Amino acid sequence: MRAEAQPNLDEVARQFEAVAFGHEHGKSAGIVQKWNGDLRLALFAAPGWDVHPYLKAIGGHIQAIESLTGIRVRAADSVDGATLRFGFYPRADFAKMPGRRDDPEFRRWVETSACIALAIGGREGRDRGAIKSGAIAIGTDIPEAQRRHCILEELVQVLGLANDACHYRPSLFCENDHVVEMTDADEMLLRALYDRRIRSGMPREEALPIIRTVLSELMAKQQAQQEPKPAVAVAAVAARPY
Repeated sequence: MRAEAQPNLDEVARQFEAVAFGHEHGKSAGIVQKWNGDLRLALFAAPGWDVHPYLKAIGGHIQAIESLTGIRVRAADSVDGATLRFGFYPRADFAKMPGRRDDPEFRRWVETSACIALAIGGREGRDRGAIKSGAIAIGTDIPEAQRRHCILEELVQVLGLANDACHYRPSLFCENDHVVEMTDADEMLLRALYDRRIRSGMPREEALPIIRTVLSELMAKQQAQQEPKPAVAVAAVAARPY
């Protein structure tokens, strides 16, 4: 069990709103964005960069994500078949990421970030808000502790929680907290996003009341699991003379 103080429902709900409907660069679409199918992962690295020291951490994070979301992440059969591309590169190479290079805000984002995640989804009809592909880039020229944080942060953000926010702390989504695992509250945000009641493309105004209900249920369940079992009956039995 983690030792961090648990935020209240209002704080967790505000955090969800900020990370799901905001974005680190540009304007938010104002709708729920999430994957509706399994991910096919391919790993990349700059020449001479060894990814092997990070494979255990990546695998552990993927297992946690699968448990929290119900989606599966599998190795792609080929580079062309990958729906999520995850790479380690010098930050100068981030400018090669797909995106609107004529957008000054986008250029600022890729030029100043230690790590980035980009999720690409449908914009119209039934595919609106459904993430179809994603790309993650982790800087090879940043401190090791920050790189470890970035790996988890971007894996989670590419799932549809794209923004940073600090409505409770510590949090994976707070840029001042370089944590290397999700807090209990962070896990609730991901569970809530992938709850079946929340659909990709759902407008913000429709989604938020449902999200609050889902978060309330998750917090009540967590509290019930953490309550210690009463020891009164055991003590009374132990005190009986035999």
